[in-house]
Amino acid sequence: MQLTLDLDWGARSPIALPRPRPVERDAEWSEGLPLARCLHDLSTDICAKVPVLSHIDAGQVGFSLSFARNRRGSGTYAFIVPLRFEGGAVTKKHGRRTYTMPPVDLQGREALYLIYLLAPRFFDLPQRRKLHTIIHELYHISPEFDGDLRRFPGRRWAHGPSREAYDETIEGLTELYLTASGGEWPEVTSFLRYSHRDCRRLFGGIRAPVIARPHPVPA
Repeated sequence: MQLTLDLDWGARSPIALPRPRPVERDAEWSEGLPLARCLHDLSTDICAKVPVLSHIDAGQVGFSLSFARNRRGSGTYAFIVPLRFEGGAVTKKHGRRTYTMPPVDLQGREALYLIYLLAPRFFDLPQRRKLHTIIHELYHISPEFDGDLRRFPGRRWAHGPSREAYDETIEGLTELYLTASGGEWPEVTSFLRYSHRDCRRLFGGIRAPVIARPHPVPA
């Protein structure tokens, strides 16, 4: 059962916008860049400003790190794991067995999705490409927000018949978000300016909850 979606930019490199203005950070940043909090706040802001993503409750989306096997500039930068099956079903039959997804608790709320960023590769992307990557993963979330993924008709249900058209859609949503933010990078995007090396040098590293990638288990 294929439960994850990978984002592969290949060799393309969108032009980055100017860097945002510096902002003050609270004491939590001195203990490492608080990745989960930063991604939660950014996702909440994105979903409030981009109507096609307004159905998403970031409180039920968990964020964690995974690790790239190499530091090549191309490859997978992020992936999403849905915690329900097609149509939001809690169980799925495969052969003679019935499977379910193990529950994941997010501070008292049940997660419906997990989004993983690959370190260090994601953090070494240009700032705009990072934002595009996050919006790409959010767009994979089903419009019903039921734990399943957005499904296009046909065999290529994950991205539709044209991956190029899908990426153009995401780029349009990225531009829409920045326009809705007044044409400037909002404060919640400030962490996107930092490379993996910057995070180590300025904050002592990156802090993120360790969430083991869940897989279906017998019900």
